[in-house]
Amino acid sequence: MSPDIYRRYSDETLPQILLVQPGIEFTFSPKKPDGEVSYAQEPGRERQGADMLRSAQEQPPPARPADAGEPGSFSELAAGWTPDEDNERFAGRLDEAVRMLSEHPDGKMTLTRAYRRTSTSTRTPFELYELHARMNGEYAFSHFLCIREDTFSLGTTPENVVEISGRTLSVDVVAATCRASDDEEYLAKELHDNPKQVKEHTSSLKNRRNRFVPFCEDGSIRVVQDMRLKRLRNVCHLHSVFTGRLLPEVTLFDLIGNLFPLLGARPKELLAVADAEPAPHRYYGGVVGHLHRESGGCFLNIRNALLDGGLIHAKVGVGVIAESDPYSELVETRDKLSGVLEAVHLWEQPVPPATNVREHTRGGGSPACSLETCSKK
Repeated sequence: MSPDIYRRYSDETLPQILLVQPGIEFTFSPKKPDGEVSYAQEPGRERQGADMLRSAQEQPPPARPADAGEPGSFSELAAGWTPDEDNERFAGRLDEAVRMLSEHPDGKMTLTRAYRRTSTSTRTPFELYELHARMNGEYAFSHFLCIREDTFSLGTTPENVVEISGRTLSVDVVAATCRASDDEEYLAKELHDNPKQVKEHTSSLKNRRNRFVPFCEDGSIRVVQDMRLKRLRNVCHLHSVFTGRLLPEVTLFDLIGNLFPLLGARPKELLAVADAEPAPHRYYGGVVGHLHRESGGCFLNIRNALLDGGLIHAKVGVGVIAESDPYSELVETRDKLSGVLEAVHLWEQPVPPATNVREHTRGGGSPACSLETCSKK
């Protein structure tokens, strides 16, 4: 679902909501670690799914990809990409946001910035998805979806928006960001010991919990993970999780009814300033997810790309509070965006004839497991 259904700016050539019923669905669980066909449109599809699972079990597991080394510099990875607004204009929006938030100590705005480029790759869009998913670290959910014949959405998000299993609600809060590093002292200084970062995270946690209180039994919401470090290839975040017990009549559709705008502003009167960027979000900042029997989830569609004909669209956002430093927020956009740019950079390199994409990919993520949606949770 595109967030542009609630915005002044949209890409009228794209569907804003897309619902898909897969021909085959697989479920992997502790009881069925090798998977089972949990849905098939017809008996022939069920047989096809059983054959696919059997074939996967007979194949040796792929070798772990080689260490990817350090990510390239942003200037190298961004070569050929065109930002929809230059650094000076975006920095000016950041300055204005911080200035306005000085009058709202508990407020927050999310500002976004769009990039685009012409594709020069001769490889398939699914190969780009595999590269991106393998390299991106502790992401929560990945997806690859063919919107239409020449349009593809793909991404690896670090967080859900909401998940349900039976009557149990589970919600991620991923807020506060610094550049990825193996230096534990640096990460502690930049995240856990940084008052600005802790405030940003705890404020997001409080706001997210309050959103779901009306849907849960009294007193059932509790934090089950508090500010753990989430490591991605290019950035690290603080990550908390809370759970709750849903009221009997509540469904997933009730929970997502009041989600937008996900990338908004607190208080709401600041939304016009936060959402002033005229470039369409397309699917960035929307939701992608699944619903199956008594389980389902929606995930925030960030760290994503949209391939539309010969163009690639990418976008990045930053959460700004009164204590934010505009220059640091500008740098953060580059760190976050680098994951997508690096995958595109590798995707556009020629592959040696004797090498397939699984051997050519680099990094530490998990390989793709579906042509449509894939959850690592």
